[in-house]
Amino acid sequence: MEENLNDVVRSFVLEKEPVREGVKIDIAYTKEKGQLKVLATVIRETRYQEILKQASGKASELSGILPIQILLLAHALQEGVTSGLVLFQDGTTTLGAYLEDGFPISFLKCRSNSSLPQTVSRFLSGQRAPEDTVVTLFGEIPGADDSFPDAVKKNRPESLASSLLALLKGKTLPVANLLPVKERKVHRKLWRYVGIAILVVATGIYGTSLIRDYLGLRSEVNTLQENYDAKKKQAIKLVKKVDERDKLKEQVQFYRKNREQKMKICKVLQELTNMTPLDSYATSINIRSNGSFDFNGKSKDMYTLIRKLDESKFFTGVQKSGSSKELADGYTAFLIRGQIAY
Repeated sequence: MEENLNDVVRSFVLEKEPVREGVKIDIAYTKEKGQLKVLATVIRETRYQEILKQASGKASELSGILPIQILLLAHALQEGVTSGLVLFQDGTTTLGAYLEDGFPISFLKCRSNSSLPQTVSRFLSGQRAPEDTVVTLFGEIPGADDSFPDAVKKNRPESLASSLLALLKGKTLPVANLLPVKERKVHRKLWRYVGIAILVVATGIYGTSLIRDYLGLRSEVNTLQENYDAKKKQAIKLVKKVDERDKLKEQVQFYRKNREQKMKICKVLQELTNMTPLDSYATSINIRSNGSFDFNGKSKDMYTLIRKLDESKFFTGVQKSGSSKELADGYTAFLIRGQIAY
């Protein structure tokens, strides 16, 4: 489970982390009420080497190298702060975290050249925190007293070592191990051996029960096979009926489609009749399957007919095709082509 969880969290962090190279990533998790709470630690390689060098020879009781934010959070939990926004001062940088039920949801970092109130406001908005979120200040933070007059003030830890010892002893937060694999201490616990013993006993009991249940299951399988053969015969009959029903459906759809096409042509012809002026008439009308049509006819005012057809919602692109011929009776023979838009 840990191997799969590592792959999932690493992929997620690399997608969100703007810097993909020169960083180390590791995770830890705790189980609570059937859920996993995962803490992913991202630290730059240069900073990691600096901490590793300082911890050299002093890491015999450590399960990992922790960023300073985790140690500060351990102090906040010792002070009874389990929810809201907590702020610390680390040199010229203000560090913070948003807690829910004693677990860090997200971390905040504000440098001295940035506005602390604006950074905190954007941070809380991004977490969708309520307006009455409690802000707890640990130690002196420049500009925080004026920006957060209602904040709760507490003392900053005198030594981060005490916070580290409390974190390892109380396990108030998951510890992300950033030490190299060869340097990590492996703690084998009694419950692992107890679990193996229980697994061996359970396997023996399960194997015995399988032999006993096999005879009963075999008779049930024979009964089920007989029922299956009977149901199979019924299913074959039903399949034949379904095939007949599908054929009837296809015939109904075919006749319905033909009727709709006939109704469409009738409406188009009715519209041609309505749009044709009294001094115009058609000698032949040809409607093609692609929706185009030819209107051969005679008219005393051919262009009025073209305009009316083009203004109709049933037709588009109506225009005269070829040359027209003036007749002795005052009519003009013409050919109009267009596209049916209905």
